[in-house]
Amino acid sequence: MRLNFSVVFVMLVFVSMTMTGCLTPIPMDTRVGPISVKERLSLKVAVFIPTPPGYRIFRSFSSSRSPNNQFPAAGPTEASQDMTANYTEALWPWRRELSNASQEAFSQVFSHVTIVSQLPEAGQFDAVIQPMLTEIHEDYYGGAIMWGELTLAWTLNVVDKNGTKILSKKGVLPPHRKVEVSINERDKGEVASESLALVVKEWAQKLVSSKELRDYATQLNK
Repeated sequence: MRLNFSVVFVMLVFVSMTMTGCLTPIPMDTRVGPISVKERLSLKVAVFIPTPPGYRIFRSFSSSRSPNNQFPAAGPTEASQDMTANYTEALWPWRRELSNASQEAFSQVFSHVTIVSQLPEAGQFDAVIQPMLTEIHEDYYGGAIMWGELTLAWTLNVVDKNGTKILSKKGVLPPHRKVEVSINERDKGEVASESLALVVKEWAQKLVSSKELRDYATQLNK
């Protein structure tokens, strides 16, 4: 995943703006699409996505590598910054998109899905799912042409109605598409949406394939 600048001047303006907090809203529209499910699990589940959602956003720049890592390491300039405080939900709506994508995907897996921002009381739902992005990494590199990529780290936890753990997974979605860096944030939003959709689809597939979750649903509905 990556973004685009074809002129050194534009590249410098971008680096200056983004590293000093002059950010523009990034449009996202995450669509997960169909999930391969034979039959939905008969469970009333809450999907717990807290406010704030708890992820951290990091950004780095490097002039020492190219998309094929072929740039010579001659005087590389590299900077890294925690951008979490800069990217409010209004600027980069990860929580909104995570909620919408989870509703779309998990509704194909379970009979009843409710998105909640606070941890529900024990017994209120058959199960509570907590899908979480833990870290979002933006990495930019290049020279006259800048490229960008996005990496998402995540966890997925499921507990039963009494708070007992059923499932616990974690993983990293590596960059799946690079794009040239553009002053227009549209490409960046598209890459973010695509990446999130891949993560949420992976979560749904893990839920579908969980024997522990299927056994729990069967026992609960006897």
